[in-house]
Amino acid sequence: MKKKTCDKLVSDIFYYWGESVIISGKVDRIANDTLEDYVTNCACAPYDGAELETTVHGLTNSHKRELLKHMRDVYEYYC
Repeated sequence: MKKKTCDKLVSDIFYYWGESVIISGKVDRIANDTLEDYVTNCACAPYDGAELETTVHGLTNSHKRELLKHMRDVYEYYC
C-alpha cells in the first residue's frame, strides 16, 4: 500500500531528526530545538512536547515540507 503524502513527510522529518540526534549531543540539541521551535512558532497545530509526532501530523503538508527542509538542512550541515 502506498503511503499518503502526509505520512511520507512525517516519516522523512523524523528520519532526519533521528539521524541528526545520533551525530552528537550538540546536533541533538540543535535538531530538537529546530523541530520544537518550528512547531511552536507555526501555531497551526496544537503543540504537545510529549507527542511531537502527533503535533507534526497536525501540520499542513505545506508546513511539513518546510519543516522537512529545516530538518534536512540541520542533518546535512552537521553530517
